[in-house]
Amino acid sequence: MNRREFMGVSTAATLLGATDFSPRGKAQESGESKQTANKNPVKAFSRFARLSPGSIAPSGWLLQFAQINADSWILDYARHRDPAVYSEYSRRSKISHPVFNENNETIDFCGYIAYFGSALIHYAQLLPQSKVAQEADPWIQSVLASQDPDGYLGGFAPEARWQHWLEVWALALVLDALLYRYEATGDRSLLKASERAVQVVMKAWREPPPKFTPATFSGEGIFLVGTACKLYAFTGKESYLSFARDVLKRCGKTQAYLRGGDAVVHEHAVIASDDVPAPATLYEYTGDRELLKASEAGWQMMQPYLSVDGTPQGNEMIFNIGSRANGEHCGAVNWIAANQILTRMTAEVKYADAIERAIFNGYPAAKSPDGKMVAYMHSPNQLVATEWSAPHDNDGDLDWWASRQHFSSAHEPLCCNSDGPRGIPFYVESMLLRSEDGLAVACYGPCNVSTTLPQIGRVTLQMDTAYPFEDEVRVKVDPERPAPFALKFRIPGWCVAAIVEVNGVQSQPAPKPGTFLTLQRRWEPGDRITLVFQNQVRLIWRRRPEFHIRVQCAAVERGPLVFALPVQEEWRSFVAPAHGPGQDIKSCRLFPKEGVVWNYALIIDRDHPERDLRLRKLPVPEDAQPWGPHPPVGLEVKARRVLNWQMEGDPQQPKTPGFPFNPMKLADEIEAVTLVPFGATRLRMAFLPIIPA
Repeated sequence: MNRREFMGVSTAATLLGATDFSPRGKAQESGESKQTANKNPVKAFSRFARLSPGSIAPSGWLLQFAQINADSWILDYARHRDPAVYSEYSRRSKISHPVFNENNETIDFCGYIAYFGSALIHYAQLLPQSKVAQEADPWIQSVLASQDPDGYLGGFAPEARWQHWLEVWALALVLDALLYRYEATGDRSLLKASERAVQVVMKAWREPPPKFTPATFSGEGIFLVGTACKLYAFTGKESYLSFARDVLKRCGKTQAYLRGGDAVVHEHAVIASDDVPAPATLYEYTGDRELLKASEAGWQMMQPYLSVDGTPQGNEMIFNIGSRANGEHCGAVNWIAANQILTRMTAEVKYADAIERAIFNGYPAAKSPDGKMVAYMHSPNQLVATEWSAPHDNDGDLDWWASRQHFSSAHEPLCCNSDGPRGIPFYVESMLLRSEDGLAVACYGPCNVSTTLPQIGRVTLQMDTAYPFEDEVRVKVDPERPAPFALKFRIPGWCVAAIVEVNGVQSQPAPKPGTFLTLQRRWEPGDRITLVFQNQVRLIWRRRPEFHIRVQCAAVERGPLVFALPVQEEWRSFVAPAHGPGQDIKSCRLFPKEGVVWNYALIIDRDHPERDLRLRKLPVPEDAQPWGPHPPVGLEVKARRVLNWQMEGDPQQPKTPGFPFNPMKLADEIEAVTLVPFGATRLRMAFLPIIPA
């Protein structure tokens, strides 16, 4: 399949009652009851609910990481007003599919505005004082100005509409941005514009025009299920819920997941990440348990195709896994979003664990430390990052399936550049959630939270921690007045034990890993909770080679972090053979610096790896960037070089090798090496041979 062909592919939950979907405004700030467009709030069957936009403010390293990503790529494209990204809806293509030039670069691609707009608006609420926040309203006004009198919002002229999934997918994400802004500001014009746009889509769905293609709603067009559900939540209009049911039934994968087997293999990894939570999204407002079961089954089907770094592998399409198999950056972001939904629906720890595994490992590894460039693809073992370093079609002949492991500010297509920044807001929005009787801490990291609880009033929490770079999390609770409510804390499934103290007194009984600990008490201003997670080093073995021709290798994990051998890289600028739209485009190939040694076998006791791996704090310069080349922690271990393990390919176009061949020729000298968090590496060896002392 070439590029052009690919682009044409078409339990009873606890009731939260009236989940808080009210737009943020003066009533909320004063603690008064809030009004929405729907005067009779709908019931939600989710176990947890999101806090209002802007309720969670990152701090510490998380704030720095968010600011780097907000004020780099997104800000550049917002300020340049690039028409192919910023204002696609002001142009109307008369062709129903993406248009390419002679270099196979997209000329007209209505989807770029979608991820960009979603990222822009989420960052505007996450960082309200930032430069990028100032760009939110001008973009929204440009979108609203492009809406036709009949309500149509999109990038196609009438004769080209409703024939490609990019149309409704892009619309769904643009509407997500508008509705998120409505939720934050209470600006009714945003809700009105969104309703008018969806009503046009609903009419096309129920009264198909001559060229209408039902597959328009398949693929990532399934996002529209979530949009319709949000409109139902905001307005209470059953027509939106009915539309969501109809689209999911005809274009979703509910029955495929329920039948069992493998319904994700050979699917685009990004679309699979979007398909999995779609039934659960509808379950939230229907309570239909079969829908939730379908999403849970789909999530389970994805597990064999997850990289050690927590993100979907699939080399675009899911069919290949391994130490050199690629994962697409879009897949990491959308997988985080999928697990965010499932965490809310189920209150199960494993989904929040999956969020942290992805955001702390595979997600930052694909970003340049300054946030301007991303690698479209990355792999666990990666010694070179170029457009040739890991071709991933079946025969290696097609350029479209070339690896795109190089870093660029404008890949072709631009999806990973524009989708990538969204991962950070999605993570922050997952950290604190509303529970039936209080608040739930689902993900950890430094932040400040301010929200309102019914009958309680304003509650603020301060989470002081360097997590995941430390095992201790300190939380300060400040209700506006002493009040009883529940605070739930996720005890990660990967820790062997946890110690929880409230005002210096240890909580009893000891919390169980893989569950939410509930602390139900009368909280006083200034109360403090301390959590200490006891994490062990573990080896993650790649499957044993069938005929023992190659050596079996393993990766190392501790808590939410995967550790890898860092390979110091040299960044070489070049002009990419194909690139997406933008100004001042920068692309770099990455090669190991001369003299860097990477071919080590680690000396580790297979049964007791903690005996040979020592956690160490590492020196960090004051101006160091989070997830850059100066991580704060590492695992020290002894190793020996594997002399018959070398780079593959032509010297001018080297490639990462597979595992070493048996028997290994080991150097006599024993050296000390330091493994660092996967997310802090751009070139790395995550899977290495393990040998006894």
